[in-house]
Amino acid sequence: MFSNFGEIELLYAKIVTEDSLVSDWIVVEGVYSFRGDSKPLILKRSLESDSRFTPYLHRIHIVEVHENLISDFKYGVKHFILKKIEFFVRKLFFGTNFNQKRLMLEKKYFYVENKSRNAAIPKILDLSTSNDDWVLISDVDEILNLNNASIKNSVVEIMKSQDLFSLLYRQKFVFDFDNFDSQQRFTPFINIELLKSSIGSKLSDFRSRFDGIPHVNYPYVSEYTFCFNLDVIFEKYEMFPHVSPPKQKLFEALNINATPLYDDSSDEEIRWYKKVNILDYSVPQYIVDNIDKLRTHNINRDYKENRKIKFPNLFK
Repeated sequence: MFSNFGEIELLYAKIVTEDSLVSDWIVVEGVYSFRGDSKPLILKRSLESDSRFTPYLHRIHIVEVHENLISDFKYGVKHFILKKIEFFVRKLFFGTNFNQKRLMLEKKYFYVENKSRNAAIPKILDLSTSNDDWVLISDVDEILNLNNASIKNSVVEIMKSQDLFSLLYRQKFVFDFDNFDSQQRFTPFINIELLKSSIGSKLSDFRSRFDGIPHVNYPYVSEYTFCFNLDVIFEKYEMFPHVSPPKQKLFEALNINATPLYDDSSDEEIRWYKKVNILDYSVPQYIVDNIDKLRTHNINRDYKENRKIKFPNLFK
């Protein structure tokens, strides 16, 4: 799914890296954000005006979503009443219910994200010519590293297997292309027959399932979350299905190189990131070759010292 001009570079990195094995890319772009705010359609014009994409244009298929999907969402009456009671009880006994309200809002936004992703299904089925076709259900910032011969060979072996649903281990970088997040995630890789044969199957369902065959022998996919300049990050936060933390919390997170927290979050919820040498990691060649151009410099270079000052009990 595509939402912001800042993602163009990631899309190009994805395409040149996956080119050797991927036949087509289906990209979903909406007239509305996941939160129901209107926004322009820019992808088609951006690709046509960027000569780097010219060799790939016939293989990039844009699915435009013109409906404001958030208008379709409705909370169940029972769910709504129970949540209202929970908000009251938490406010009464714990003094805050912000986290529960945030999760309730996100339920609506994720509904829109999931429906948007599923808009790609008709195009996928239309392009499929064989029962041996496979679909990588990824976001634009998730790049299947087919530059690596071992990873590519392993993907080919998966496609030859009898399995229909695989989970490819995904390594994650946050806020900058050399800023590593040790959180382990997976990107679903499914045989087209699974999509055709499962009544009511949705791409979004596979993104949340963990009953497939996990493949962890390689970091098959590299994810570059919020690897943009600050202006684009703030724009993405306004479209994101997660309710974004306050701007000041983001600045604090970049200062100590950690997850941004909300006003009611505890220090125990922090996940720490670290700057690394990407040559020590298996990442797409385009990222290696262009790291100086791609770097965002979002992370305070003194983040280790800043951690000691802010958390003296943790960093002595």
